[in-house]
Amino acid sequence: MTVFLLPLVLWTAQTAGSEPDPGGEAFFGFTDSSGELVILHDTGSVQVPSTLFAVSPEGDLTEAGLVRVSGGSPENSHRDTEANFDNLPGAVYRLEGGPLPAGTTVLLADRAFLQGREVLAVSDGYREPAGGDIEAAIEEARGLGVRESWVIATVDGGIPVVLVGFEPGDSSSMAGLAAVGDAGTIMRDLEGAAPNDVSVWRVDDGGLLHPEDFRVIAAFSAPAGLEIAFTWAGFEGELGSLLAESGGEFVEVLDGYRYWAPL
Repeated sequence: MTVFLLPLVLWTAQTAGSEPDPGGEAFFGFTDSSGELVILHDTGSVQVPSTLFAVSPEGDLTEAGLVRVSGGSPENSHRDTEANFDNLPGAVYRLEGGPLPAGTTVLLADRAFLQGREVLAVSDGYREPAGGDIEAAIEEARGLGVRESWVIATVDGGIPVVLVGFEPGDSSSMAGLAAVGDAGTIMRDLEGAAPNDVSVWRVDDGGLLHPEDFRVIAAFSAPAGLEIAFTWAGFEGELGSLLAESGGEFVEVLDGYRYWAPL
């Protein structure tokens, strides 16, 4: 396999050494204005494979071949957007199977990552309340009262992925993502600041959760359990996170951030 050295840039997409290794390599990237190119960013020097596979929410894999590794240009606005795509440093891949939507965050993985994993289809959620039975299961699993909930996606097999806001405490606000299945409820906490009407979880979020800002972009069945990749958009940028089931809860094994605050 041909490898290239990726230079230091702004976007983060890394595994945490103290957490379970997902196996192989996965990256967050995003598409250009044509939807035919994807750029990866990373905060360290890593070996970039010549071939990756973009994973779609529908469970399809699109081969992506390395085009170039760029150091960026003087015109770089440091915004991770399709308008600034050609000025950013990073590894650029061409999607061999046709374009994806422009400016979309994508999870890409190498063959080793995909080996032993089943790619699961994800349908976009209707963002209505999850309902009594699902909320009751979440309350039992987390030990907190549910204030509000939305189904943001459904994973193949009928597993709903739920964004939930819990009753706030005095010093912090708690939300979470939950996958609720027959085998139990898997949770990931999203802790915010003390309740206020300006910024709790994201800059200028008005102290509210916005379910339309969440997307589940990929899902896998792995030997250790369920894995989901999601994005969370905000005023200044978009978080990306790959969560893996471990010990009955979700742990983050890959993260990324796209900065797009207006100039």
